[in-house]
Amino acid sequence: MKCFHTIILLSFAFALSTPQSTAQTSAKTIETLRQYGDSILKSPSDTIRQYYATQFTTLLSAELKLQKQFDHSFDSVKNLSILTSDDQRLRVLTYMLPHTLQNQFQYFGFVQINDHKKKQIHTIQLKPIQYDTLQNISRQKIDARQWYGCLYYSLITKKYKRNYTYTLIGYQPNNRLTTRKIIDIISIKGNSFTLGKPIFVDGKKFFYRKVYEYNAQASMLLRYDPAYKMIMMDDIIPDNTAHQGNYLMYGPNFKYNAYRFKKGKWFLQKDVDARNTKEGKPKTQPLQKKFRITKRPDQN
Repeated sequence: MKCFHTIILLSFAFALSTPQSTAQTSAKTIETLRQYGDSILKSPSDTIRQYYATQFTTLLSAELKLQKQFDHSFDSVKNLSILTSDDQRLRVLTYMLPHTLQNQFQYFGFVQINDHKKKQIHTIQLKPIQYDTLQNISRQKIDARQWYGCLYYSLITKKYKRNYTYTLIGYQPNNRLTTRKIIDIISIKGNSFTLGKPIFVDGKKFFYRKVYEYNAQASMLLRYDPAYKMIMMDDIIPDNTAHQGNYLMYGPNFKYNAYRFKKGKWFLQKDVDARNTKEGKPKTQPLQKKFRITKRPDQN
């Protein structure tokens, strides 16, 4: 405990040291964030990780509010995911705290909106809340205070007529049993934003966001392919119809689906062969065997 207190005092001394210039301030702040980020991921106890997560959030929030444009590089802060839209109007920063016990995760994030006309950057902190299932929010709009929490790893910028559409792809290791991946829309209005928009078209159904949940031992491809201009994904299904809705028994079945952006919406195309897809002419793949999940060692 004495060692822990010493680390805390040294961290504060480093963070609060008086700089000689703005550039030096940013450099020192980013180095402190890097150290805090490493401690969030590597500290031996949840108490220490939680402390550094709090310090990281406070310091990052203060640094972001000082910025006048998206020119600060946080590349050395390895635990921080930073995504910037192609038009430099939007930046999304997310990170997570993995607990050492019970395989649980906490999520943190900020959204920055760049007002080019007023030359101002508005910074909004994401506030996660607990949802029993994310499937319940696939048809609703939410704001920063209702965030489901995840680590975003892709931001796609699309334009239709004069309107921009910003699409986020995120990863959420839910618990020791299941993992989730999410495709969502972030819409800017003034100096605020909302998440979710009914532009995901699956046949005759419209969704505000798409949530995929599957067995934690499985893996799912979900990424934007700029060559095909589509969001490519594994087809995620239960191992048999009796397990419909039991996401522990969901996984990929060796087929691919895709979302193609057209006239301001994302349209689902099923059974896409990623090797042979041409613009407007997706080819289907032959039906293959469904996946099988073996019991995990901790489920015996």
